[in-house]
Amino acid sequence: MSFLFNPDFNKITGMTVLLALGLAFFKLSVGVGTMTTYGSYIGKDESLPGTAVKVMFSDIIVPLLADITIFPAVFSFGFQRLDHHCCS
Repeated sequence: MSFLFNPDFNKITGMTVLLALGLAFFKLSVGVGTMTTYGSYIGKDESLPGTAVKVMFSDIIVPLLADITIFPAVFSFGFQRLDHHCCS
């Protein structure tokens, strides 16, 4: 759990920021397509801001629960974190 909730900010490099920006761009592009599709099915009797808040909280809670589940399982099997550099 400390691996997940106590990040080591000294390991942030330019490549780390570039990879994070790529991930954010991908997530936003997929999110826009999903929200466009979802928005076409929303009824007139539903609250758009209320639905947006529900989607926002589910987008935060689901990955957090997945991380809390996956990281302990991975480390319990003895896997080590690999420090590798992409594209070097």
